[in-house]
Amino acid sequence: MKQIVLLFAALFVATGANALSSMEKNAISLMRSNGASDACISKMTRSDATLIYSIANDGDMSDGNKNRQIRDQTRKICGR
Repeated sequence: MKQIVLLFAALFVATGANALSSMEKNAISLMRSNGASDACISKMTRSDATLIYSIANDGDMSDGNKNRQIRDQTRKICGR
């Protein structure tokens, strides 16, 4: 019985660790809007998602610069 409880606890923790944060979901939608394929999106790391999210929410940058930098970052990720 104890092993079953531990198995469920491990499964619950593993599922939570793999869940996408809202930041990662936002980065994925930004990459998709720039034409990234699912294969390209699967190459994205959490640090990539953090960078894309921070670019998108930078209050000092113009919308054009944000779009260009996100597009450039998407190309860099897809080129790996």
